[in-house]
Amino acid sequence: MRTSLPSFPLTRARVSGSAASSRAFFLRLPAAAALTFHWTCRTREDPLSSIEYDGALDIAAAALSRLVSIYTLDAEGTPVAVAVNLAQQRFHGGAREVLRVDGTVLSPLGMVRGELPRALATIGRLRVEYLAPRSLRVPGP
Repeated sequence: MRTSLPSFPLTRARVSGSAASSRAFFLRLPAAAALTFHWTCRTREDPLSSIEYDGALDIAAAALSRLVSIYTLDAEGTPVAVAVNLAQQRFHGGAREVLRVDGTVLSPLGMVRGELPRALATIGRLRVEYLAPRSLRVPGP
């Protein structure tokens, strides 16, 4: 569990750098969701709480799941495509798992790296809102 607040500009640079240096065929979904969030959310510069950040990655994973195939590993460790039904399932824990309505959990999750550029372009055009507006604090008397 993260206890410090992630710095938005620093995290964006770290995520972008690690993704660019990797040549793996598959990309873990939390990394793909972080990359998607940091490349398509240009309006946030302030730190996010760990709950807000995980929620933003879950939203990014949901957007990705509409555009690319999502994979998990079978018992032998072979990637298997899974259908994510957002009406009955949800991403959780910063895109680390899918919680199903029957209580089962899909994890680990990944995607094919080569599908990410097209998905990033589409999600960037859609202007996804990753966070609910923070409530305004009214000064007390």
